[in-house]
Amino acid sequence: MFQKDNIHPVLEIRLEGDVSFPEYKEHVKEGKIISVSHIKLTALTAGMSSNKTSVALFIDLPDGKVVFAETSLRLFLIAARMLQAKYGEE
Repeated sequence: MFQKDNIHPVLEIRLEGDVSFPEYKEHVKEGKIISVSHIKLTALTAGMSSNKTSVALFIDLPDGKVVFAETSLRLFLIAARMLQAKYGEE
């Protein structure tokens, strides 16, 4: 259904979000960050080239374009566990 280039997903996890992405500081100053309030998340059965489940995020942009991001369920759960271990179940 979605583009498959046999790319292995990369999920970059930075637990200190308030200071973790200095490379975007200029983007904020220049108004290049688009803030959205609605993110769609779903599981795609056999979404990975290995036929394992993937997690997909869809973000509708104001100009009508849609951002699609996909990672393995395994990496998504690792990220969730890391965040939970650091911040608890707020």
